[in-house]
Formats: sequence, structure tokens, C-alpha cells
Amino acid sequence: MRILRGAITVLAAAILFVADISARPRTATSGNPDSDTADNCTTDSGTADSQSAGPRTAGAVFSFYRTGIEYGHTLKGKAFWNIGIGVEYGSSVFYRNLTPGVSLDFVYNYILRNWKSAAGEAVLYAGPGLKVGYGSDGKENAGLILGLIGNLGFDFRFQLPVTISVAIKPSLGLHLRGEDNNFSLGLYRNGLILGLTPEVGIKYSF
Repeated sequence: MRILRGAITVLAAAILFVADISARPRTATSGNPDSDTADNCTTDSGTADSQSAGPRTAGAVFSFYRTGIEYGHTLKGKAFWNIGIGVEYGSSVFYRNLTPGVSLDFVYNYILRNWKSAAGEAVLYAGPGLKVGYGSDGKENAGLILGLIGNLGFDFRFQLPVTISVAIKPSLGLHLRGEDNNFSLGLYRNGLILGLTPEVGIKYSF
């Protein structure tokens, strides 16, 4: 449990560090007096520096196997990235393994389609990512987790500073665990099976 608490502390500190850097104001580009105006304009195709709800989001995500916090930042063009930390308890719920896990994931999303209305903006997106963590896989012992993520999500960004998200994030990864004083390397099955469980988020936009 000391390892688990230490991992959670380090990963939370990493998220706060990244969020602090991203929140710092950007220096305006010299020689281009219209740059500030251009950054705030949104075209019909959604290729803008920020979406209508704002360039950053932070909030909580929930699913049957994982609960976490997530920070997102919109980039120029039709893309944004998310970084999140979560506690994974899928093995506890489905396999009665009492050892929870912790994971950190980073996903780079491309906006596929967006729709605007008087209530806000709906956004369909997908993208690749990376996942690292420590936890159990089914009935196996706890171990290190490393994998690739495929993300597919849908956000509704209200005119109010609130974003509701639904996403699935299956991951193809490896699980390194200790067995009888030896190490065993296998496929991280929870990432493929439980990763198809929809993850719902509620986030503050700013």
C-alpha cells in the first residue's frame, strides 16, 4: 500500500505541474495586431484555437471499473489533449481481487465533428494515447501496467462553464507482475475488456 500511495502522490503532482504550465498566459505574437482576435474566432468547421466552452477543462470521470480526475487543454486547430489519474478497481468488482490499482493516461484527441446550438456545442472526437500504472489484472497479482490507448468520445459543452463527456478508452498493454519470487509478463486483459465500459465525466470549463 505504501507503493500505491506513493504512486498516487507522484502522479497527482505531475498533473498539477502540467496544469500550471498550461494555464500560464501566452505571449502575444509581435507584428500581428489581429492575432488576439483571430485566436478567439471559430469557423464553421470548428478549426479554432479554443472551442466555445473555453480552452481548458478539469473535472471527474467515472465508470464501473475506474474513478479519476482529468485535465484537458485545447490546441490550435481541431485537436486537444487530456491527462488523467485514476483508481482502478475493476479486479475488485469483477474478480474479487482486493488490490486496487492506479493509472495515469495521456490522450491526444482529434475533433471529428462538432455541432452548435443555442444550448452549447457537441463534439465527437477520437485519438491515441499512452497508459502507465500499477494494479491487478483479473485474479493475477498486482504489477506494472504499460499500454497504448484508443479513445473515442463525445462531449457536450454548455454555454455555462460545464462540460459533460462520455468516452470509451480500451488499451492494448502489458502487465508485469511478480509470481513466486519471479516476474511474469502478460497481456493486460482489463485494459481491453473493461476499457470498453463507457466513462462519464463532468468537468469545469475555463
